[in-house]
Amino acid sequence: MSYEAAAAAINAHFANEWNERTPVAYDDVEFTTPNDVPWVRLTVQHSMGYQASVGSPGSNQFRREGLVTVQILTPFGNGKIKSMQLADQVTAIFQRLGRVEGISFRDVRLNEVGNASTGWYHVNVKAEFEYDTIA
Repeated sequence: MSYEAAAAAINAHFANEWNERTPVAYDDVEFTTPNDVPWVRLTVQHSMGYQASVGSPGSNQFRREGLVTVQILTPFGNGKIKSMQLADQVTAIFQRLGRVEGISFRDVRLNEVGNASTGWYHVNVKAEFEYDTIA
């Protein structure tokens, strides 16, 4: 699996599971930030790669690892409560998916950022991922 295919698979599965609960900003896709409704930003970042097995040419296994971050932004007021509700839903998606198209997710966790000076309450849900490719 290529880097591009892995990112596309993660984006597609999140979009399918999220089912337009809020607007979603994806990497490298034009997005207009809403003014007064919750929204999320999905980011897929590869971070490591290594050779996981040694074999003959064309049969070596390479492991790719990375981090999916879903930034949740909610307007001030009941922002923390709504952020936590959305964080529970994001967490459930990655815990339930477990494995998608050869990509495994693990260590799903919450990181509370808090009030941003821009008028949003901000939390992040992060999930590590890994997949293998043969070359």
